Amino acid sequence: MKNIFFLLVCFILSHSLSAQEEINPQIGKKIDQEVGRAYLQRSDREKTAAWVLFGSGMLISIAGFLVRARMPAKRRNIAFSFCLGTGLSLGSVLLFISGIHNRQKAGELMQSEPPKPSLVQIAK
Repeated sequence: MKNIFFLLVCFILSHSLSAQEEINPQIGKKIDQEVGRAYLQRSDREKTAAWVLFGSGMLISIAGFLVRARMPAKRRNIAFSFCLGTGLSLGSVLLFISGIHNRQKAGELMQSEPPKPSLVQIAK
């Protein structure tokens, strides 16, 4: 009885695992287009955030530099705002790079034909 039950369970599991649905190529292209648009939108948002971060960092660092220049020599320890602004400006580089990568992913997904290999890819 146990052997029959075990064989029945194995048969049901093997049948359900092998009965996967095939995806229509047209549906796959539509999904790729939607995902590509999502990547493109994400890229635009990241680039906007990067420009805002870069601009605010530059403003803070310039303000910190000007405030430090006008302070008397005894109180010139206001380098914090200058360092903070510089750090924000440098932190925006990561968002720019991420935006570029997402734009490239969107371009790959939204192409109608597969990408042609470049000379660099062939050399690898």
